[in-house]
Parts: sequence; structure tokens; C-alpha cells
Amino acid sequence: MGSVVDKLVTKPSNQAANFLLLSFKQTFNDVLKSESDVNWALVENSMAEACHHIPENQWPFILNLANSYVGEAGVMAICKTLLHHPGVNALYLTNTKITTTSCGIIQKLLEVNRYLTRLDLSLNQIQTEGAVSVLHGLENNNLLVFLGLRDTGIDDGIIEPLVELLKKNKVLRNIDLRQNLITEHGFVKISEFMEDCTHLLNLDMQGMPIKLCKISKLNLSRYLLGLIISADNN
Repeated sequence: MGSVVDKLVTKPSNQAANFLLLSFKQTFNDVLKSESDVNWALVENSMAEACHHIPENQWPFILNLANSYVGEAGVMAICKTLLHHPGVNALYLTNTKITTTSCGIIQKLLEVNRYLTRLDLSLNQIQTEGAVSVLHGLENNNLLVFLGLRDTGIDDGIIEPLVELLKKNKVLRNIDLRQNLITEHGFVKISEFMEDCTHLLNLDMQGMPIKLCKISKLNLSRYLLGLIISADNN
């Protein structure tokens, strides 16, 4: 468990990151060992105190909480701190027991973000409603280049908000939508837009409930077929 804690904040040559790690170590040990009774007020205070003493020219950091018990209260505490001390450029919340409820504070974080370039919410059941909230947070964001939404319970309802976002946001380069519930109908809707969307480098849509034999019968652009060519064909 200690090796996980040692990787929570990553930037080996950065003394500020080491200080931050030491400040968080006890509270995150509690998080990793227990699924309840975590003193998130202490976590929030610890983060705020650590960030307050770190010069801005020594930012940013990578905060990796993947596969640990964070939950709604944890995300609230972390995001509230980062709203005021935004020196994290990558936030990994993969499989941290969060749901749609957490996405409101994540949206607010993205709206004021000055450093965050990578956000991974994969393996959390935030559903389409939560994912749409996250997309709203990116409407005026000019920093985030990667968004991870793999296996988050989202369906075709994400397509229209995603298209509208990509019309405004020319910075987002990589989106992971693997193992969700998007159907051939969703593929068709996004294909109508993707032909002219040149800034998006990777849209990973493997593992969807659609067969390649069905895809070939649809009016999909060559560009989109290239993006989803490894979709589930079983």
C-alpha cells in the first residue's frame, strides 16, 4: 500500500512535490486503508496548507488517486482545494467510487482551471448526466488535452453535447470513451461532425455495443471509421 502512496504525487525532481507528498501521506494512507471514517476535512486542510507553502513557480504536479477509495466526499474536498490552489496538471480519479454527484464540483474546477491538462474519470459510474456536466466545464477551457471517460455508463445522450463542445473547444486532443453504451445511432450522429473536426487526434470508442459489420452499413465518414476501426467485433 505504501508504494501506491509514494506515487500519489509524481514529479521526482520537484522538491515541492515531495513536500506535498509528505503532507498528504498520513491522510491518504487512511483513504487507501479504509472505505469509511475518512477525515476529509483533514485532507482538505492538509492539501490547502501544503499548496499554500508551495511557490507557484514550482507547480504543477500530478495527483494520482486511481484505484483508491475517494468517493463523493473525497472528490469534493480535493476539488474545493484545487479551486483555490490549482497547481495540479494531471488528476487521475480512475475507479475511485464517484458518481454523477461529484461532477458538479469537477465542472467548477474545469471552469477555473489554470493548469489541469489531463483528467481521467474512467471506471466510475458518473452516467451521461455527469459526463455532460464535465463537458460543460470545458466550454471555455483552453488547457485540457485529455479526458478519460472509459466505462462510465454513458450512452448516446453524450454525442450532441460532445459535438457542441468540440465546435467551441479546439484544444481537447484525446477522448477515451471505451466500453460505454453508445450505439450505431450515436456513431452516425458524431460522424456527421467528425469529417471537419481536424483538431481531435484520438477518439477511442472500442468496446461499444456495435459490430463492425453494422458500422460498414452506416453512412460513416472515413475519418470516423479510422477512429473506431478497433471497435468490438465479437
